[in-house]
Amino acid sequence: MGQREKLLAINYQKKEELLQILSDPPLLTSQQLRWNGLEVQSHQQPPGEIPEHISDKHIIAIHHPQKLLFCERFLEDQKKIEQIENGQIAIVPANVSHQSRWHDVISATVIVIEPQLIAHIAYESVNSEKVQLLPTFAIHDPIIHQIGSLLKLEIEAVTQSQLYIDGLKTALSAHLLRQHCTIQQAIRDYEVGLPSNRLKKAIEYINENLSEDIGLVDIADKLGMSQYYFCRLFKKSTGITPHAYMIQQRIEKAKQLLKQSKLTINEIAIECGFANPSHFARHFRKHTDLSPKQFRIL
Repeated sequence: MGQREKLLAINYQKKEELLQILSDPPLLTSQQLRWNGLEVQSHQQPPGEIPEHISDKHIIAIHHPQKLLFCERFLEDQKKIEQIENGQIAIVPANVSHQSRWHDVISATVIVIEPQLIAHIAYESVNSEKVQLLPTFAIHDPIIHQIGSLLKLEIEAVTQSQLYIDGLKTALSAHLLRQHCTIQQAIRDYEVGLPSNRLKKAIEYINENLSEDIGLVDIADKLGMSQYYFCRLFKKSTGITPHAYMIQQRIEKAKQLLKQSKLTINEIAIECGFANPSHFARHFRKHTDLSPKQFRIL
């Protein structure tokens, strides 16, 4: 392995730099969606190799081989011949040298993470200087696999919710802190939910912004809390996530408008924060077993 100062430095969020180490560009990417602190890419690469390089971002690869894939991988000065199964993940922390080669077509979902995101998510209990991810050869991690799958679905979806994306980013960061750090971070948990005054403030803010695409950071900042703890305590208090609560309240508002106003269904969809009528109808039917039109004529 070469000397660190001579290593190729790659920004995984720049296509021209990615093509210095990969044959083909990503098939899909979340870059245009501006998910602060995180980008998801879908890759399919021919047989080949990734030359030794480093990145200033954390890289998580979720592999989707059609059959057992043999891969030779170097992480810093550690080498392993991997037999990669579908769903296995590998972690390359920021500033850790990485090199690999394989002999079959390889498919993977790649998550590119700003190191600051992980420290920021749970700043109430984590010393950011101790947040160092472990280099990890291919292993099964069902939680990372599931979160990666949900994030990839959001790239492919016509509509996105910042509150939902933020929830997935928070869950991923908390899991990495707990399970994949050099010093596993003891993230505090609470037996009780939000204090009543903070819960009231959060609910009021959500209800006042039903037509907006607000994020977790918007609500958490109002309460002076981290996104992670706000999510945890809000769910303890209400039994549902902030995103689920917002959808629930949007549906309740839509019910009132369908019965009490002459607004069109398109206008109600926009007024209640849904991206379009089909997005509105999908959520409305999920909650009521009726279409908006059917509900209106009851």
